[in-house]
Amino acid sequence: MNLVTLTGVSKQYSDRELLDEVALLINGGERIGLIGVNGSGKTTLLRMIAGQESPDAGNVTVWGGVSVQFLAQQPTLNDSLTVLEQIFNSPSPQIQL
Repeated sequence: MNLVTLTGVSKQYSDRELLDEVALLINGGERIGLIGVNGSGKTTLLRMIAGQESPDAGNVTVWGGVSVQFLAQQPTLNDSLTVLEQIFNSPSPQIQL
């Protein structure tokens, strides 16, 4: 069962083209790895799949009510919360108390 589809996805920042007509299918039960050098567009691609960023061209489709979450490597944290409170301070209904 297809969960995520990218077709013709392109993304550019200034003069730097990160992604050029990317096509990707992620099916249920698959485990994938995303490997590349720093600045090659891995995080941008994941942000687009999570709906946090839009492609310049092409389409990103998440099928069947699948919820995609993105955890930033350096998240913005609230200094007034404890570690446990910070964990449960997510907008995701699956993690809220």
